[in-house]
Amino acid sequence: MIEEGTGFYAVPSSVKVVVLAAGNAGRKVLLGLNGRGEWELPGGWPDKQDVTLADTAAREVLEESGIVLDNDPVLVGAELFSPVPGRQVTLVCLATRLDIAETPTPSSEHKDVRWFGVDVLPANLPLVYRGFIDGAARQQARTR
Repeated sequence: MIEEGTGFYAVPSSVKVVVLAAGNAGRKVLLGLNGRGEWELPGGWPDKQDVTLADTAAREVLEESGIVLDNDPVLVGAELFSPVPGRQVTLVCLATRLDIAETPTPSSEHKDVRWFGVDVLPANLPLVYRGFIDGAARQQARTR
């Protein structure tokens, strides 16, 4: 999209969240099954009431899974991503940790929301999300 005032190419942004939790068989990550049949990290567009990226992250995780984030997420990274041909979005990824993997409640935004083992991710998870999950897991291991 070309921005009217400047003529610059403008790319919309989306905040994604790696929500990690302890599980019986190791660390788990929360994923949602989107309308394209791909698993993805929870997240979405910032709203006008969001003051920080952490606000967007907490609101989106709550909306999409019913799970309340109880600590501030940390930055994992950012990437350009083309979810469909000809359309780009800037993904800004944050990560947070929960003590337990609470049972998610799917919203209308996803066909399913569930926990996956960090080492057993679904095949239909785009590589960009795998990279964010790996980065968050490494970051978490360093801070323990």
